[in-house]
Amino acid sequence: MEDAKHPVSFSPDGSLVATASSSDDILVWNPGTGKLMQRLYGLARTTVSLAISPNNTRAVAASDDGRMHLWDIASGRKLCTQTLDLAAIRDSSITVPAFSNDGQRIAWVIGGDTVQVWDKATGTMMEQSSKDLGDINYVAFSPLANHVI
Repeated sequence: MEDAKHPVSFSPDGSLVATASSSDDILVWNPGTGKLMQRLYGLARTTVSLAISPNNTRAVAASDDGRMHLWDIASGRKLCTQTLDLAAIRDSSITVPAFSNDGQRIAWVIGGDTVQVWDKATGTMMEQSSKDLGDINYVAFSPLANHVI
């Protein structure tokens, strides 16, 4: 592959690793054995970011067309696809998502200055913040998931 860059994400406990493939699938591996555990289908475009939930049951990815995809890892079933709200955002870059510690919410930085929080169960955006904080490169939930920074 010529200068290919594909996102990689370990699960919080290190027992799984997800990689984006050149065929626009997400591959979930056991890093200890190197065994392919699951292939997650359904991306139509290139993956730009991905993460695994704290309990290792869900994988989330954003594609370069501004869509968020959520899968059940065990079954490989896609749970939802939602379009990220890219309106009025200065660029369409999307950072690595962060799951809340309880795994119920997913946060993203869109365009370097907008934070969106999504409900994992419904795949809907719960809130959006576009405060004048300059460039934001990372997002994280507080331990109780009552704050996003």
